[in-house]
Amino acid sequence: MSKGKFLSTIKINNNTWSLRATDHALERMSQRNVDAYAATAAVIALGETVLTELRNTNDEAMILDEDAGFALVVGFKANTAWVITVINKARCYAKTGTRVYQLGRE
Repeated sequence: MSKGKFLSTIKINNNTWSLRATDHALERMSQRNVDAYAATAAVIALGETVLTELRNTNDEAMILDEDAGFALVVGFKANTAWVITVINKARCYAKTGTRVYQLGRE
């Protein structure tokens, strides 16, 4: 993944997680008015169990946040979650093999 930009770090139960955004994601965040706080909150909302599972399998995830009206595609490498892209709607299709997690209205 590209160098991108550091967004945040958080320590949960002795696990330190880092969140970065690729250059492409930063461009999309700017175009779609999604700030770093919203992106960080969406990733953290997955919770420790899901984050650990995604880290262990190196899977990509799509996070649909209906309340905020956007979706993120996130990839994992070690304890770093990379925001790969941002979509300005919460109802969209994920590519085959991408895990999908819905936040908000349930």
